[in-house]
Formats: sequence, C-alpha cells, structure tokens
Amino acid sequence: MKYRIAKKSDIHEILKLITCCAPKLVSHHEYVYWMLTTYFGSSCFVALDREKIVGFISGLPSEDKKSLFIWQISVHPDFRRASIGSELLMKVWKGSVKLGLDKIQFSIEPENKISQSLFKSFAKKNSLKIRQVKIDQLEKSQEVVYEIFG
Repeated sequence: MKYRIAKKSDIHEILKLITCCAPKLVSHHEYVYWMLTTYFGSSCFVALDREKIVGFISGLPSEDKKSLFIWQISVHPDFRRASIGSELLMKVWKGSVKLGLDKIQFSIEPENKISQSLFKSFAKKNSLKIRQVKIDQLEKSQEVVYEIFG
C-alpha cells in the first residue's frame, strides 16, 4: 500500500471511492475536492493499491489555527480492516504537528459505530487522548464533535 498527498488529478477516483462508501459518506461536487486538493493539499491524502485509490482523507485547519478538522475519511469496502484508515489518520496527525497544530477534530453521527471505533483505536494505539467536545443538532442529523490530542 502506498500513501501520498492527494492531487487534483485524483478527483475523479476520489469521487468514485466516496460513492461506493455511501450512504455513510456523502459525495460532494467535484469543485469541493478541487478546492481541497488545491488549497489544503498538505492535509489531504490517498491510499493506493496498485495505483488505484482505495482510501482518502481530507482535513482543514481551524480558524483559530489550533486544530485540524478532518472533513472526510473513506476506505473502499474491499480494503477495510487493513489499517488503511489508521495510516491515513497518522498522515494527517503528523501533518498537523508539522503545521504547529496540537489536535485533530472530527464529527461523527452517533450511529456511525465504524468511524467511532476507528478514531478511538487510533488514539489508543498511538497513546493519544480522545474526548467529546460537543453535540450539534442539525436539521436532519446530529453530529458529535470529538478531538484527539497528545
């Protein structure tokens, strides 16, 4: 498995990957992925198996420049349970430390147990702390915001 920073030329494959991860992950307009790979490339990574994208993670620095918010993480269903999600998280964690950020934040719907397990096991495996920050009630869903820190 190879990991690298996501590029503009990856957008089509990233969209295909996210589509196959539905309904838990929502695919957005290609413009969003262009923006991410063009302006936030140092916090967006892909996992490749024989040059095919099988994993993707994207993050954005917070307005206060203290944390990196993980916007999306996806792993192709055929490649789950192979530590790809953890490796992608490690890439983002190391990148956030290089940027001088001291934590990563992310939101998960309460029923998304797979994502909750991924982030909790990542924190435990790397001797990091994880805590719930808040719960945001949206019109049609609820998002629980967590953070991982040293």
